[in-house]
Amino acid sequence: MTSITSTLKTQAVVLGGTLAVFWAVFVVNLLLGGSLLSLGVIPRTTIGLRCILFAPFLHGSLNHIVANSIPFLALGWMVMLRDERHFIPVTLAGMVGSGIMAWLLGDGERESQLDDLFTAFA
Repeated sequence: MTSITSTLKTQAVVLGGTLAVFWAVFVVNLLLGGSLLSLGVIPRTTIGLRCILFAPFLHGSLNHIVANSIPFLALGWMVMLRDERHFIPVTLAGMVGSGIMAWLLGDGERESQLDDLFTAFA
């Protein structure tokens, strides 16, 4: 029983900590008047390419971050059910993969792609 409790606690800390970072960036962005949104991926530009790692942390509205938080927790936990060590590599691969796809296929607007990370979790 202690092993299960320890595992759940570790999963909660990892998922909660990651989600806390998303929300902290959202609050900082609000306080800065939305200026962090300039770090979103700009398709097919050199500047946009270097923003691939920042875009998953960006959310344009409260509805956007709330809508992403629930699936992030659910799907992230499912990844961790198999093995907790899979969460970070799957998350990073999803961030980079979805960023590259947004850069290659985006419509010319700044993109934030945490939504696409869910595909990596699935």
